[in-house]
Order: sequence, then C-alpha cells, then structure tokens
Amino acid sequence: MTGEPFVDYLKRVRIEKSKELLARSDLKIGEIGKRVGYVNSYYFIKVFKETMGLTPGEYKKLVGS
Repeated sequence: MTGEPFVDYLKRVRIEKSKELLARSDLKIGEIGKRVGYVNSYYFIKVFKETMGLTPGEYKKLVGS
C-alpha cells in the first residue's frame, strides 16, 4: 500500500517514533531503542545514524530535550 518494502516502512516508523521519544522524554537512548523495537542499542544507534545523519544523542541535543 505504501509502495515501499515492509522492512523500509518498519524502519521509518521506528525512527519517527524514536525521534518523538528523544524530543519529549528523558529516557536513555537504549530504553528508547527498546521501546521502538531494537533490542540491541548499538544497532539502534547505527540505524538511526544511517537514516538521520546523526546519532540519537546528537539529535536529542539538537532538539533540546
């Protein structure tokens, strides 16, 4: 329905939700990764950086949370 492979859709949804959590909560990076479906925090950081061009920690600082 979206015209993209399921894996890409799932990654996009997870990253969008993680951006919301990074901006609006005081949760640690690893906890946010787990909440959006990444058991391994290093993998979450890798995928986030590949997608956004910066790490979740850098993004959190940027959005001021």
